Amino acid sequence: MKFTSIVFLFISIILVFGGIFAMSYARNIAGDDVLIDGYSWSEDGQNTTSMPLDEEELMRITLTLSDCDIIIEEGAEESFVELTNFKPNAYLCTTSSKALTVSDDISITDYLSFDGSGVKFSGVWQTLYSAYMSRKLSTEDMRRSLVIHMKNTEELKQINLSLSNCTLSMHDISGNGDIKIDASKSNIELSNVTSAILSLDGKNTEYSLLNINANSFTSELGSGTIDVNGLTSKSIKIDVKEPTITLTKANFTTFNAKIKKGDLKLSTDYDMTNFARQLETKAGSIIIDGVNSGSSFSSDKDTKYPGSITIEIEEGNADVSYGSLVIVPDDSTAEEGENGQNSSNE
Repeated sequence: MKFTSIVFLFISIILVFGGIFAMSYARNIAGDDVLIDGYSWSEDGQNTTSMPLDEEELMRITLTLSDCDIIIEEGAEESFVELTNFKPNAYLCTTSSKALTVSDDISITDYLSFDGSGVKFSGVWQTLYSAYMSRKLSTEDMRRSLVIHMKNTEELKQINLSLSNCTLSMHDISGNGDIKIDASKSNIELSNVTSAILSLDGKNTEYSLLNINANSFTSELGSGTIDVNGLTSKSIKIDVKEPTITLTKANFTTFNAKIKKGDLKLSTDYDMTNFARQLETKAGSIIIDGVNSGSSFSSDKDTKYPGSITIEIEEGNADVSYGSLVIVPDDSTAEEGENGQNSSNE
């Protein structure tokens, strides 16, 4: 080996060990990994990072995530987002144009954004350091989590979630924004949520809802379950393929359901005479207040109603229970009732 090669090799070794010493020394005097990495590390190798939010400026939340546990909640003292086990250079998390965006569906173009909304490239060394720190983690411990703490959600105009193999807990959300969730192979729990529009779509997903208030509730779920306890909505529209749907204490003016294959169980606090009714199943039974009424059940076409119920099922049963409350009619609901009338076989 030439003398110059030996010299350069020796210098390289000095630089490598010098760099390791300098990094170790910097970590010791910093006292906090966040000051160096932007992440803090637990003893078992999990990394966490957080970012403050200005809820007065924040109008949209957009999440595109897979294999993640997610919590969105209102009532915190301060608004911030906390991420655990999100690897450096493998996700996008930005607050720009009054929107919080978190996504793991990224490509090379996301690194080339010049408007500040792209992925922050934190260096190859951080990716390698993250792999080294998390080498002892089990598959379960490596699962990612995202928590969005909101002091107030009244200014939010839109929550748009695209999820795969995720769990979501969204609770104590107020305001008049739109909430749209498209999920596959996920478990979704919503409680004490108020919105203008609530839309639940996807496939192989279990939706569990408690105390929901939405001006419009819609779902185009391909397969899975929708289990609701306490829903107040002017309009409910369901167009699904093969789910199981249970709506308990669902109070509405208009209800429209189309189901290809699956059972529907519906209970409302309103009396049956509030609604123009058209219920039909091609292969199954219509059950009204516990009584089997055959394959179809409809109301008097010459009577005006403040509300309407339309159910069409290709294969499955509809079990509908009524209460004793009365809908106070107005011009809009009266018109909807007239449009919803059908011939009677009651």
